[in-house]
Amino acid sequence: MGKEVVLFRSKTGYTLRYAQWISRALDCELREIQNVKLSDLESYDTLIIGGSVYLGALKGMDFLLKNWTYLVHKKIYILMVGLEEPDTKRVEKIWRRQFTSQQRRQLRYYYVKGGLNYERLGIFDKAIILLFKLLMQTTKTGKGKTQGFIGNLRCPVDFTNRESIEPLIKDIKKGRECM
Repeated sequence: MGKEVVLFRSKTGYTLRYAQWISRALDCELREIQNVKLSDLESYDTLIIGGSVYLGALKGMDFLLKNWTYLVHKKIYILMVGLEEPDTKRVEKIWRRQFTSQQRRQLRYYYVKGGLNYERLGIFDKAIILLFKLLMQTTKTGKGKTQGFIGNLRCPVDFTNRESIEPLIKDIKKGRECM
């Protein structure tokens, strides 16, 4: 049986929540990716890396991309956490932009919905959201669309759902049987 580790980067806690659920379901270690060294991963066969989608990019993947040649022989699962619906073209576009075609062939990705907590954001993030909100209000196609969670940012929204990680858990457990 292989040895797995869940690595994650979380800004407001939603990716952390998913990482904790995965770690418990697989009975494996959980580590913040920014505190991990390459040598820490030598004993692991499988990496599950979780990061949030932010401004069209997947955060938390710098470590993987920087160390790709050393990690390519491991099984690597990517958990993308964002606010998009899972089946949108934007999710696929982010995936394709983040990784090369060779990397995509060797990685498996899973997309789950996270949440947004305005109070946990830094000043830069709050400014970006405010600019986006203003832009949406001034465009014809944006009018009315800000009435959802963007329109009322003072209230946190949480779309996390433990059941949404089941396909990932099943695939990893199936992979254990093949080792």
